Amino acid sequence: MGRNLGSVNLGTGARGDDPIVRVQPEAGKVLVFPHRIYHRGAPVADGRKYVMRSDIMCRWLGGE
Repeated sequence: MGRNLGSVNLGTGARGDDPIVRVQPEAGKVLVFPHRIYHRGAPVADGRKYVMRSDIMCRWLGGE
């Protein structure tokens, strides 16, 4: 069994139960999602998990 780096659950209820998607971290993997989606990270039991948050601002050039 691999190291337990703590999964990320996306689209969970307020208590963090019944996630729509559960993502297991792996070396070289990146997870990108809109921050407004309710999400919860599981505790890291072994090793390290790095988290980076960024906000991207852009101007919409399309029509109305």
